[in-house]
Amino acid sequence: MSELLAALEVLATDWLLPRSVQALPLFATVLLVDAALGRRIGPEARGLLWTLALALPCLPLGLEAGWAPLPHPAPLAGAAASLPAWTRVLAVLWLAGALVHLGLLVAGELGHRRRLARLERVPSAWLDRTVAEVAAGLGMRRAPSLLVLRGLDEALTLGLLRPRVLLPLRLCERARGDARARFRLRQVLAHELAHVRRRDPLVVAAWRLLLAPFWFHPLQRFALRRAELCAELSCDRQALRGSGARPDEYGRTLLDQARAWIAPGPRAATGFLGPRSMLLARLELLPSLHRPRRPLLGLLLATVVAVCCMPARTTRAGPAYEDLEGCLQKRFFVMRAMAAAAEAPR
Repeated sequence: MSELLAALEVLATDWLLPRSVQALPLFATVLLVDAALGRRIGPEARGLLWTLALALPCLPLGLEAGWAPLPHPAPLAGAAASLPAWTRVLAVLWLAGALVHLGLLVAGELGHRRRLARLERVPSAWLDRTVAEVAAGLGMRRAPSLLVLRGLDEALTLGLLRPRVLLPLRLCERARGDARARFRLRQVLAHELAHVRRRDPLVVAAWRLLLAPFWFHPLQRFALRRAELCAELSCDRQALRGSGARPDEYGRTLLDQARAWIAPGPRAATGFLGPRSMLLARLELLPSLHRPRRPLLGLLLATVVAVCCMPARTTRAGPAYEDLEGCLQKRFFVMRAMAAAAEAPR
């Protein structure tokens, strides 16, 4: 147990805290690029930038050499005896917070699935043709499985490896006898099928796992919200193209579905309305989704950010020969020095 606590101390002081501070230039760079060029490069490239902001601080290794604004902290080596006493308390609190974060993710997903399992399934064979048409409009080879549930509040895409689309019965019943409601159903289907096409349930789960080591970091949480917003905007863009709706028509569909949006608590699946805090942002940005995008510019920017902000590997100086205790440690010290001298270029 003492060795585990010592390892946690070194992890917290040598990797976690330095990386939390060193991530500031990365977030500033991504935020600046997003604010200046976000509407030109499109939500897909913006989502890639925020994914880099989430992923790069978690990388254990970096480049061997060279300049980087986000240098890699010292590796997990050395004894924890020289560290102050408060670092052990900090390490235990960090581990407890990370475990709570992961536990809440698992509990939220399981609870969401249990609530959906209680809902009544309704036959939906009459929707197969509509789903196939919308999927073909999005360029999908085959349509995913579809479930219609009585009592569901909004359309959802659920499942990490084999995502399924879940539709509320009230939305489908309206579409049977009303052409306008049928058109809105196609918009909702196009949005959910875009989530399936992009593998968003799996991607969002990976984003939330990346947040676990930095559960305390407000910038990491901000990056997660921005990445999720970009995912919703990407699906909105594809839904506009796949359903043939105008931005104002699609916005009215969002507002119409939001009237019945009364389910409390966090949302574990990828839904048509998305998180509540993103609804107004999506409505505001809908007109800009029809503008021509520049994906190559976005890919170039993401590559530049990834290369310039990649952690650079550094090493901590090992203990001196005089500080070692025992003949085995001194023998290993000498053998390592001889191996390094043999590998050095002459």
